[in-house]
Amino acid sequence: MKRTDNFAVREGRLTMNGWKLKRSAIGKAAADLTDSDFSPDIQQKGVDMKIGLDIAWISFNKIAERILVITGDSDFIPAIKLARRNGIQVYLFTLAHGVTHELTEHSDRLVVSAIDSHSI
Repeated sequence: MKRTDNFAVREGRLTMNGWKLKRSAIGKAAADLTDSDFSPDIQQKGVDMKIGLDIAWISFNKIAERILVITGDSDFIPAIKLARRNGIQVYLFTLAHGVTHELTEHSDRLVVSAIDSHSI
């Protein structure tokens, strides 16, 4: 995907926050727990900021007419609002996942599934 024209992949850094109990192990007595009852708690950090900066850079430099965003994360609202104030159309792809009303409110077009994308 990184080599696709007009497409950017932003990667953050992974942090290991310890171990968490799997759902299947909830309710087990502590003495009955085994290593297989736990999974690593890994999170990716820094991606939101990188994408927000990309959106700001694109909108300030007016290098695109529209930005397609695939997210359900309302942390992107300030960047989306900035882009729209700078005349960039923002298409929000939800991939049929629920997103907040506020996120859809600040997008120019809501695309729920890939089937809807023919009009881009």
